[in-house]
Amino acid sequence: MCVLTSGGGENAQTDLEPLLRAEGFNLEFVGLTASDNVNFEKKTTLAVITKDVPQIIIQRVAPSSFRVVAFMAAYNEEDIIVQSIKKWTDQGVHVQYSKTGRAMRPMN
Repeated sequence: MCVLTSGGGENAQTDLEPLLRAEGFNLEFVGLTASDNVNFEKKTTLAVITKDVPQIIIQRVAPSSFRVVAFMAAYNEEDIIVQSIKKWTDQGVHVQYSKTGRAMRPMN
């Protein structure tokens, strides 16, 4: 996985995504993130690039009592949190979500 950032703001986001896709990168996410930890203004472009892996299906059986739980804490991620949670729950992962400073709550 590679996390790429650029401080060019929204213009960088609209320029960067087509460029990365044209080069064949496997983009998991492209959007804006906080530029600093004071104002939390979303002016920095963030791209998450993952390895393009051939889809090989290997079926393994886990015990019926087995389950995967993801713990997610978030502060100012309203624009990506739904996508992130959906990606996990679509794969059968139970998600415990907490806004920073609050108790965890289940999201299924």
